[in-house]
Amino acid sequence: GLDYPPVMAYIEWLLGVVSRAYEPASMARGYETLSHRRFMRGSVLLLDLIFISALKDEALFAPALILVDHGHFQYNCVPLGLTLWCAKTFDTRPALAAFLFTLAVNSKQTALYFAPAVFCEFFGYCCRRPSEFLRLGVVVVATLGVIWAPVAGADALARCFPFERGLFQDKVANFWYLAQVVFRARDTLPQNVVIKLATLLTAVAAFPVSIVRGRRVFKGATDTRGFLVSMHVSALAFFLFSYHVHEKGILVPLAPLLALGSPRSTFERVYVAAFGLVATFTLAPLLFYEGLQVPYFACIAIFVLL
Repeated sequence: GLDYPPVMAYIEWLLGVVSRAYEPASMARGYETLSHRRFMRGSVLLLDLIFISALKDEALFAPALILVDHGHFQYNCVPLGLTLWCAKTFDTRPALAAFLFTLAVNSKQTALYFAPAVFCEFFGYCCRRPSEFLRLGVVVVATLGVIWAPVAGADALARCFPFERGLFQDKVANFWYLAQVVFRARDTLPQNVVIKLATLLTAVAAFPVSIVRGRRVFKGATDTRGFLVSMHVSALAFFLFSYHVHEKGILVPLAPLLALGSPRSTFERVYVAAFGLVATFTLAPLLFYEGLQVPYFACIAIFVLL
């Protein structure tokens, strides 16, 4: 049972079709050869193009995403890349931006970390241009319909939100892990109370900046950098305070920073570089478990030198 939304299921299915043509024996459970390992890793490199095409300069070598997607082996490049392209196309092609973010959310649920920023951005735009509301709404609803029609059902949706897995996963660098270490919050508070507290804290942390940003868009002050910063704050709020956060969740607030381009100040350059390094540090337990100590320090060294 895949616990990701349908777009990722379709990607996995398509990779399976190609894999069967490339190496028919790979359809067997537990199958592993050097040639098939190359095929799988090549599939991540190919899908990486969605993400790296939105980046510039030394951001291409940020160690966190490289280590997770190519070491721990994931496809985080898909939702993150689609979201970054949503931000980059919003000013000129808002309908395309709405389509891309809908795809992002339906490829991995952690893209919802960006939802307050994206919602306020589009809401401000639609308030300034009410005629656009219907067009963007049709794009989103139609896209959702096409994506979910083949797998419609409560089971598919329930898998995407596994509340039974608990408040957080392993050693995640967020508020609730700290609260567990200091106050044993996960052990003493009922699950329904923790879910409500997590929702409240996340909203309080995420929405103020997004709302201010939405008001600026309503007044006509649209710019990609502002949108990306709003996404960063929104995603960081979710990483710090929301329910069931995985260590890999730090990649979500990191991604918009990497797409900012040339820093406009020394503070911005230091903040982006420092956040990238701290994000990588918080992933150490996960990556060391995978035996990635040498790539871990090598990727950090290359990034620092650049």
